[in-house]
Amino acid sequence: MNETLQFAVDKIGNLGVEGLDGVISTGSGQSMEFSGLEKIAEISYSEIPGMAGESIYGQEGVLRIFKNKFGKYWAVFIGRKHFYQGYGYREIGFYIDVSHALGASRLVCLNAAGGLDPSLTVGEILVARKFKCFVPLEGIPIPLDGTPWRETSAGLVDSIISSAIDVGIALKRSNYVGVPGPTYETAADVNWLRKLGATVVGMSTVPELMRALELSMQTTCVSVIANVHGGGKVLTHEEVVDSSRKANNNLARVIENFIS
Repeated sequence: MNETLQFAVDKIGNLGVEGLDGVISTGSGQSMEFSGLEKIAEISYSEIPGMAGESIYGQEGVLRIFKNKFGKYWAVFIGRKHFYQGYGYREIGFYIDVSHALGASRLVCLNAAGGLDPSLTVGEILVARKFKCFVPLEGIPIPLDGTPWRETSAGLVDSIISSAIDVGIALKRSNYVGVPGPTYETAADVNWLRKLGATVVGMSTVPELMRALELSMQTTCVSVIANVHGGGKVLTHEEVVDSSRKANNNLARVIENFIS
């Protein structure tokens, strides 16, 4: 374990965390607060070695630690680093290394994403059964067609869907594809991704999923549809954040029940 990682592990461990069960990370406009879980601690990324960095609109840069009724601890990272900001694979996945060192065996990445399936609607929530990575990560080759599809953890997907049903929210399964960004997809991009079988596209998450798989963690991602491609409207990041915030209550209900 390198020095920065050890300092980060010690910093979080000193907050009263007695080993993590799992970790949640959030995207733009997604601020998770859970009334039914005990919040153990809250700390800014700027206070955690290796976590400080350039923030983007709609992401707080805060870590919250919650404990469920079974005494299990979950880390919720509000905001993340992105490839398009100039961060590398290990910088993006640093929080996963920290969480894994603290015992976490499960990772759920939340994000705001674009719907490639025209039947989707803004605000709809989907959980990924598999994903493709088009983000150029150090040491991980990417064939031109983005193969292979990588499977997420089926048991984790089923658990999230069951948790959603419990609170009266229907979740669909998706095929998530991650792209470098920061520009939104062209019509040609959308047509190509649809032909590959993708239903959802985003500019985050896949480096984190890849790192978690390297660490043999169970993992998946949950996407809130911020826009549906094909409407002819030019999207802005502010509109993505607004759409994500509107769906935040439903998403938080699902995740709180899942952690519980």
